[in-house]
Amino acid sequence: MFSPLFIVYMLITLIGLVILSFIYKQYKKAMLEFYRMDIFELRDELFDYAAEGNISFDNESYQLMRTLLNGYLRYAENLDISRFQKYQKAVKEKKLSSDNFFKQQYSQKSKALTNEQKEKLDKCLQQSALIAATYMVRKSIIYCIYLLFKSLFCKLISKNNSNSKVSWKNSKREKVKAINEELVTDIYEVGANAS
Repeated sequence: MFSPLFIVYMLITLIGLVILSFIYKQYKKAMLEFYRMDIFELRDELFDYAAEGNISFDNESYQLMRTLLNGYLRYAENLDISRFQKYQKAVKEKKLSSDNFFKQQYSQKSKALTNEQKEKLDKCLQQSALIAATYMVRKSIIYCIYLLFKSLFCKLISKNNSNSKVSWKNSKREKVKAINEELVTDIYEVGANAS
């Protein structure tokens, strides 16, 4: 019925798929641990900042930031590109409220902070969003491959069209800046809602 060579190829393919599946699961676990380690370090840095007396542990902005970081930790296993894109789509289609509750609360409560305290908490916000975005990209191998091909394609276009190279780079920077601002805002909301 089947030739012995065909059966050998099928067994090799099956063993290869099992090995790739195992490696992928270990890769995802490693990315999760790196993500958690980075968030824990950020949370510890914020705690040390408060322990040094730079901000009160009872300060509402500090507590809000701790809650956000704890939300990032609790939601870590569910944080991925596909769910994030579904969340963004639901907000755009008005299925979810577009009110950014976290940003409203944070901006209201951070008015009483000194400039140094506000800079520290804002830096913490930016770092936490960057850590979450990096984790989502690294966790999704398919998305990483997509970004790799996209960057290679963009480099080829820029080499072929050297006249508009500067304008292309400027438009690319503007798009990346707009995407990053939207991503950071939405990640804040996901982290705040998870807590």
